[in-house]
Amino acid sequence: MNMQTVEIFEIGEVGSDYVRFLSANGETRVTFADDEIGTKEENAGFFRGLQGKPAAIATDASFIGVDFWPQPDGTLKVIPFPLPIASVQKLSGCVENRAEWECVGSNVEKIRPGYGWVLCGHTVYHPLTWEPRLVLCDTCCKKRGYRW
Repeated sequence: MNMQTVEIFEIGEVGSDYVRFLSANGETRVTFADDEIGTKEENAGFFRGLQGKPAAIATDASFIGVDFWPQPDGTLKVIPFPLPIASVQKLSGCVENRAEWECVGSNVEKIRPGYGWVLCGHTVYHPLTWEPRLVLCDTCCKKRGYRW
């Protein structure tokens, strides 16, 4: 059996050809490439309905897995998706932690008080539409270009 080290992330923002994977330790932005099976837009679009769900990314970025099961020995069994990757960008984690803003596409608004205390970089769901929204602290909101 071939063992490989993975990092567990939450699937965050899905762009036209990229996906942002979030964890408490930071963020990894994966930009996809075209191949004979599909376009980079199709490869990123695969993750659109999975926002907020966990994903496992090999530390060498050779694959991304969204189906995995804990094993009795403490390891994970991961079903890999060897999607073509153009680039991987790792960003450091948030130092503030407390989210203040909801971000959807290019729109940003103050976080709803009903959510309570939410960690920066996680996904919340609109109470009426269940639309996923990335929540960020003020610093991360500015750093990612949502606010000035």
